Amino acid sequence: MAGDLAGCANQGFVPIVSRTRGFVAYRIIHGGEGTVASASVCEDRAGADESTRRAAEWVAGDLAELAVRARRLSPRKEPP
Repeated sequence: MAGDLAGCANQGFVPIVSRTRGFVAYRIIHGGEGTVASASVCEDRAGADESTRRAAEWVAGDLAELAVRARRLSPRKEPP
């Protein structure tokens, strides 16, 4: 699932976020056990805020189906 997310982000989100004023870089970090984190690097706070806004829109629109599939496939873990 992490690989699916990385592929979706590289094809769908990176072209969107890279047009943000002050954009420097975007990285996806595979955390193991199907977890991922991502980070956008921007020159200033305004760019970071815009990157976050665009990410939220992209996730809500383009990753909804991937999130639903992930919930169906991933066993629920109880907190320690």
